Amino acid sequence: MPAKPEWQPIETAPKDGTVIFVWHVSTNNPHAAFDTNIKKAQYIPDLEEWRIDGLGGNLTPILAGWMPLPAAPALSQTP
Repeated sequence: MPAKPEWQPIETAPKDGTVIFVWHVSTNNPHAAFDTNIKKAQYIPDLEEWRIDGLGGNLTPILAGWMPLPAAPALSQTP
């Protein structure tokens, strides 16, 4: 059985455009305590910023951790 991925410090996240999961908290949202989410994200090197799925441009992202995406499931080959 493969090792279970664990959350890692955001400072160690890949910054080469790799898509990962991030633990996101937005601090400029008055309901930030209820706005903690796991989202897909990738760092865009040319822009030196994170792009986070479902996060509007008016929110400042605070990222607490990251983990790699799991491998895709194997598809069965049935005739």
